[in-house]
Amino acid sequence: MCHDIDHRGTNNQFQLETNSTLAQRYREQGSILERHHIAITFSILENSDTNFLSHFDGNKLNHFKNLIRQIILATDLAVHFTLVPEEKQMAEEGFDKFNRRHQELLRSVIISCADLSDQSKDWATVRAVAKLVYTEFFTQGDQEKR
Repeated sequence: MCHDIDHRGTNNQFQLETNSTLAQRYREQGSILERHHIAITFSILENSDTNFLSHFDGNKLNHFKNLIRQIILATDLAVHFTLVPEEKQMAEEGFDKFNRRHQELLRSVIISCADLSDQSKDWATVRAVAKLVYTEFFTQGDQEKR
């Protein structure tokens, strides 16, 4: 739900190359845009009008926030590609539902599939999303020329 919240229409590399405010804030941690999405998500959750987690105790809240972090960071394709060898190994050896790392990897696979699922929709949706993505790419390209 929040993995692309406040998306800027550019990619992480563009953020770095332009030394954007986001790059200045998150450069050291990597996954610049994803860390921004996490920060915006947490700011929404800290607002009393939108905090549906207010009944969570400290441990549950921390656990939930860690899940949010992990899931949103997994939408960074650079992160995704570093996980692929582990995901392949897990698939070959079998999923162990009690293995925390397997749980993390499965969540990462699921969010990556969801993030890219527009390509598995009906043709009208695929085409509409492709137009939006190409517009975004060309807009970024125009900005890079300046």
